[in-house]
Amino acid sequence: YPQCFSHVPWHFLWKLMALNRNARSTYCNNDPPNQGSSVAIKDNNDLFEMFGITVANYDSPSLYPLDVVCALLHCSDHFLQQEIVSKMSMCQFAVPLLLPAGDGTYCTLMLWAMRDIVKRWRPHSLADSKGFMEDNVVNVSMPTFSFVRLGKTKLSKSKILNQVLSQDQQHLDFFIHDNMEGGNIERKISDGLVEMSWYFPSGSKTDIFPEPIAVTNLRGDLESNWNQFSFLTRVSSAVFIFTERIGEREIRILSKCDNSSTKYYFIISPNPGKNVTRETIQHLQKLMSFMNIEKNNIILKQNTDNDTVLVKQIKSRINLNLNNYSNSEEKKNLSKPANGLNIDVVEDSVECRKAQNSADEITKRIEDVSQYKKETMVLQGAKETQAYRNELIEKCRTLHEKQYAHTLPPGIMLFINAFVHLSHSGKHYFLKWMKFDLDLIARKNLITLQAEYKEKSNNPLMKSEELKQLDQKICDSSLGIEHFLREMGQFYEAECSMLSKNLIQKKDRQYTQLPGIAADLLLDGFPLELIDGDASNIPLQWITDVLTELGTKTGGRCRMRVITVLGVQSTGKSTLLNTMFGLQFPVASGRCTRGAFMTLITVEEDFIAELGCDFILVIDTEGLKAPELASLEDSYEHDNELATLVIGLSDITIINMAMENTAEMKDTLQIVIHAFLRMKEIGKKTKCLFVHQNVSDVSAHEKNARDRKKLLEQLDEMTNIAANMEIKCGIKTFSDVMDYDIKKDSWYIPGLWHGVPPMAAVTSGYSENVSLLKKYLLEYMKTCKHENPPMNNKDFITWIDSLWNAVKYEKFIFSFRNSLVAAAYIKLSIRFSQWEWDFTKAVYSWVSDTETQIRNLSPDTLHTDTLTCYTKDLHKVLFEGEKKITECLEKYFEDKTENVQLIEKYKQDFFMSVTFLKEQLKRNAVNKCNEAFHIQKGKFKIQSMQKEYQKSINNKVSELLNSCRTRKQELSDRELEKEFERMWEKTILELQIEPTKIYNQCLDQKTSFKIYVTEKVTTKSDYNDTYCQELLHMMDERLQDMNQKKFQEMHETFIQENDPKICLEKLKPQYLQTFLTIFQEKDQSQHRAKQFCLCLKPAVTEYIYKHLGRDMVDDILTSSDNIKFTSRTFFQDSVLKDLLEKEDCLSFVEYTASYENYLRNWIKTYISDKYEKSAQLETLQKHILSDIVTKIQDALKSEKILKSLNIKNLLENMCEELKSHLVISWNLVDMVILENNAEVSQFSGDIQIFLPETEKKILSELNRLDIESILSEVTVKPEDELLKKVIGCGKQCPFCKVPCEAGGSGHTEHFASIHRPQGLGRYHSSHTKHLCSDICSTDVVSNRTFQNADTDWKSHPYKEYRTFYPDWAIQPDPSIEASDYWKYVFMKFNDQFAEEWKVKPAELPEEWSKITKEQALRSLKDAYNIK
Repeated sequence: YPQCFSHVPWHFLWKLMALNRNARSTYCNNDPPNQGSSVAIKDNNDLFEMFGITVANYDSPSLYPLDVVCALLHCSDHFLQQEIVSKMSMCQFAVPLLLPAGDGTYCTLMLWAMRDIVKRWRPHSLADSKGFMEDNVVNVSMPTFSFVRLGKTKLSKSKILNQVLSQDQQHLDFFIHDNMEGGNIERKISDGLVEMSWYFPSGSKTDIFPEPIAVTNLRGDLESNWNQFSFLTRVSSAVFIFTERIGEREIRILSKCDNSSTKYYFIISPNPGKNVTRETIQHLQKLMSFMNIEKNNIILKQNTDNDTVLVKQIKSRINLNLNNYSNSEEKKNLSKPANGLNIDVVEDSVECRKAQNSADEITKRIEDVSQYKKETMVLQGAKETQAYRNELIEKCRTLHEKQYAHTLPPGIMLFINAFVHLSHSGKHYFLKWMKFDLDLIARKNLITLQAEYKEKSNNPLMKSEELKQLDQKICDSSLGIEHFLREMGQFYEAECSMLSKNLIQKKDRQYTQLPGIAADLLLDGFPLELIDGDASNIPLQWITDVLTELGTKTGGRCRMRVITVLGVQSTGKSTLLNTMFGLQFPVASGRCTRGAFMTLITVEEDFIAELGCDFILVIDTEGLKAPELASLEDSYEHDNELATLVIGLSDITIINMAMENTAEMKDTLQIVIHAFLRMKEIGKKTKCLFVHQNVSDVSAHEKNARDRKKLLEQLDEMTNIAANMEIKCGIKTFSDVMDYDIKKDSWYIPGLWHGVPPMAAVTSGYSENVSLLKKYLLEYMKTCKHENPPMNNKDFITWIDSLWNAVKYEKFIFSFRNSLVAAAYIKLSIRFSQWEWDFTKAVYSWVSDTETQIRNLSPDTLHTDTLTCYTKDLHKVLFEGEKKITECLEKYFEDKTENVQLIEKYKQDFFMSVTFLKEQLKRNAVNKCNEAFHIQKGKFKIQSMQKEYQKSINNKVSELLNSCRTRKQELSDRELEKEFERMWEKTILELQIEPTKIYNQCLDQKTSFKIYVTEKVTTKSDYNDTYCQELLHMMDERLQDMNQKKFQEMHETFIQENDPKICLEKLKPQYLQTFLTIFQEKDQSQHRAKQFCLCLKPAVTEYIYKHLGRDMVDDILTSSDNIKFTSRTFFQDSVLKDLLEKEDCLSFVEYTASYENYLRNWIKTYISDKYEKSAQLETLQKHILSDIVTKIQDALKSEKILKSLNIKNLLENMCEELKSHLVISWNLVDMVILENNAEVSQFSGDIQIFLPETEKKILSELNRLDIESILSEVTVKPEDELLKKVIGCGKQCPFCKVPCEAGGSGHTEHFASIHRPQGLGRYHSSHTKHLCSDICSTDVVSNRTFQNADTDWKSHPYKEYRTFYPDWAIQPDPSIEASDYWKYVFMKFNDQFAEEWKVKPAELPEEWSKITKEQALRSLKDAYNIK
């Protein structure tokens, strides 16, 4: 119950819109202690106080119901009034005919408000033929009986009227009376209200009246409401006047009545216990004379008579009038009798009249609906425009040209002009008048055609072909506003098609304003056709631009939650939606919904955050299993497509079942299951509710527990069948497809009508259960707003586009190429790619540091335990990296952003990729560490020898210094050099250093892998592990030729760098310089500091090369041009675009034949071009150099270094501090230590002085190198790392060479969404030698064969291609075509390809030659879903 009086009108409106028969209950649960302040109450009750009703001191807990109705109608615009009156009629409430003036001026004739009331009945004249009639009540020719009161009377006129109009077994309260809740409360503003109700017969023997009648009821005394009474006397066949007595006053009042043909009846009902007075009898005699009434027109209610007697007498008088009623007495135009009576007529307003004239201009031309549609809807029915085959492209273009060549028919021109020139409310009036007029015309046509069909079908000589034609004409007799809007859309589509083909210029466009008109209609709550019900087509461009306009008009705030209802025809789907959301989907208009219509519901600002959306888009669909489609061969496919489409668009799907026996729904459920299964495959999560209508028992939910279980069993069975049909493994039950709660998601709703229409009342259970269902839906929307966020209008447009194409081309059987899914996948791939690179960088960094540490290990610390410790550290790094990337993935899917719910099915692939990456990084890192470990171990012997040799040299240099110092004479530099040379040669001879041997690395094994394996297999012995070991040590002859010289060069280079004698010779100049410096007693500290900086130079340069590759990758991935490396999709787009710009046939050949090599070279070229003439590379080098120099400076300033005992101790500490970063050669360090007596602090400071100079030298040397040289030196090759990010698995289709598109690195099955013409993969006909133009998707469903090296050149059926290629999945779909890009390439280079591969050119379709370069490039965007 409402809590205060201000809530009562809203309470009435809410209940009425939900068709609740208790809507007129005005009881107010007004608990004073719980009410707000008196100020708040006063503010809330303004609605009543504006009509003079003071509620502050209102004692009653209720209001008079009709006061509420009057107040509400006065505060409503004319369109809401129409909706209120229409719903009141459905609830069998009497509706206002004359609304009393709220401001004390004129009352209002509610003719406009009643125009939307449509009734269907069977008069007794049609009972035998089982015919029926249907029309708006304002158009129906029927007698009107008015009931008024003169003076006061104890008899309840309204109560008597309810009994007159009610069946014996079914009492209905059409009119409020004093025995009803609130009926005994004093009227405040509804005095003078005239209500109207109707009786319509059903053609049965129990009908009260054989023909329809209208009944009016004047509230209040006729004397004080004379205008209303006068109006009723003009429109009524008879007026029944209730009075207690007739006196002079009554005679005076009645003498003013018009002497019209209206009959008057007097119902005299004295107060209880009293009889009719003599005065009354005398005055009645006077009335009989001057009002021309007979004795039969006077009904006397005796004290002994009950209400039943009076009701019978009234019924008999009405029936008597019915017998004398003639159709010529039509009173359709009720506005005329209002003239001169101070009664306002809405339809007489300038705006309404202007809109009516506009509608009349259109509808007056319509006589034969079918013929009018042919002449006016000239663009409809051209289904071929949706053709998608190559051979129909030209026809499609021609049709669009023909469509565009049509001038706008007069009817369509007038329709558009009305929208352009009428005001906002004028447009609403116009649409209403159009609806009324078109429905009226359609009904007349339908009645005539049905009568003709009935007559001819009863004629045994009638040919079936004529009946079929007549049946088709009946189907074509439907004409509604949707046909006009559809024709607008067709003209718009034709214009867009002409524009896209450059056949017209933008400036020549005529119909650009049409999408805006349709968008305004959507925002105003009018249904817009989504699926053309006649052609079963979605006009994509039209819908796209309408929804785009919608986004513009709402300022981008257009997040939509979509609700759809599906079910068998005529099961109350539209009524369910209308009742639930207060919509206006057409019902009971002589035709069922065709196609699908969408209506937009605006979410109030207060609820946007709560529901998480700005609009709710409700889609009403045509019924499945429609009788008019049942004879068509593809009716099942039609239903399947419709179900797939609307379920695919929906967030919530209501499956409407209008019977308790679910077995009859089996076909429908099968269709629905297929649709849900397909949505599961593409990641769309749709909520499903099963609504069982016409289940009236209060215990239905409990009683049907067994039925629900049976339904679930059927769903499981059909899911299993559907999964097998669509080749979906692992799906056995309905719960595998979607979340379905058997208790919460099954709803039981009583039938709409209580009794037999047209006089049946709406059941209260229907309204209550629909309200609960609505509440459940809204609660669900609140809970799922994060998990399954709504789409915005742009995403919804994309989704419609992709979904329609998938349905149209039947692509669901194997794969669904949806751009929203692709976009969501690309977004995640971009993020995942970055996470992968961060993980990879962390491991690379660890490997780099660990390798450096291993190379700095001494023989006594280099053992297996050390390697084990490093491996443990690696596991920590790998664990942290895996954990971080896994958490990022989990969070990404939990956040439910970027349409991530659509790619839920790929979630596991990404997690598998993390594991795969971890294992790959682990394997590489372990191999690198093992390699560094064994190399370092191998170097120890050489290093030990070299150390001993160097020690001897050091001693000899010291001896030479002492010897030279003891001489008496001065020695010149020349003499010192000679002395050093003699010492050096003598020492080298004494050391007897043997040169390191160079081994020939060439292998003699020439046997190929295949021959070796064949030999072992043919021995028929058991497998032995040694076979693999042996095989791993073999090299194919070709590999030897390519690599043996390189390995030999590598070995010789290593010897050159590590041969002890060569190494000593390299050190000779530095030994000489040290010797001279020490002897001449120059500043040793500076010289040795400079010498140490030279020791650092190769180590620092190596450090730069170790880090530069990684930094280059980071730089590329964060640059403005990074988009091409963020995902495989963008990369492929860039490469193919570049290929097309080159227009070089050999580049295409290399791309397909050596795919990975081509991509690596392409990336390398890209890197070279990027850094060749840019200062960015120098910036990266400076940054790395600065980083390591800072580390060196920090080490030199550290307390440990400054407290070193001597220079040797300082340098040892220095190398220890930098052991994770630099590998400093101890051969060079030993020379710095030699005879070095410098002070520690001074030496440390001198090193820092010479470091900048060393920096400059390093940078100078690096700048002299070209990019190729630098790329050859860097440890991490940027081209390889970038290639890993974008190549995927790198596998190509064995036929057309299209690369695999499967996500992640660990997938076991390769696939590509669109294959290429096989000629591009070098396939040609073995008979004609022509290159093939077919694509794999077509061939794998054909009877063709292929042969290649894998089949030993034997023919093998394409259908069984997986015998040889079990890891490839090619979708068997003949409707898929190659992209325009590859058609263009094939056509352009056809002859060159043939010449290159020594075959004949392909015989290509002529249409391919018309594809332009621009179209080819545009098709890349479509193929890769790039905006």
